[in-house]
Amino acid sequence: MTSREALYYEPAGDTVRCLLCPHQCVIKEGHAGICHVRRNEKGILVTDIYGKLSALHFAPVLLI
Repeated sequence: MTSREALYYEPAGDTVRCLLCPHQCVIKEGHAGICHVRRNEKGILVTDIYGKLSALHFAPVLLI
């Protein structure tokens, strides 16, 4: 699994605070946030989904 350092976080001692969404998770070493795609790896917030499809939406086409 390829990880990449995430954006929008701040170190908070032995934890990191994710600033990406309103949850503002405080994540301990070796744990993930509520989204389960961002985790604390040795004091650095990393994302495991960088470059991967994370959402898909199909919209119906109406023919009039």
